[in-house]
Amino acid sequence: MSAPKNFLEYWRWRYRDRATGRMQTADRWLTSAEAAALDGAERIDGTRVLRPVDETEFDDTGPHVYRSPGEMDGESSAPGALSSD
Repeated sequence: MSAPKNFLEYWRWRYRDRATGRMQTADRWLTSAEAAALDGAERIDGTRVLRPVDETEFDDTGPHVYRSPGEMDGESSAPGALSSD
C-alpha cells in the first residue's frame, strides 16, 4: 500500500490590474501564496483543485535541516552556547 499523498490547493483568482484599474482573471491556477503578490486577489468560488505533491520533489527545509549563516561558519546561535575561543 502506498503512503498517503499530500495535496496543494490551487484556485482561479481575480485581481485588480495595476495599469488599467480593471478586474482581471489570472491566466493560470495559483496557490494562496502565489496569489498574495496580486493586488486585491480574490478566489473565484467553485474553482478549487487539489493537486498531489510528491514529497521527493522538495528539499527538506525543516528546522532540523536549516542552519543559520553563523552556524555554517562554526558559530552557534543558540542562547548560552559556549564559544570555542
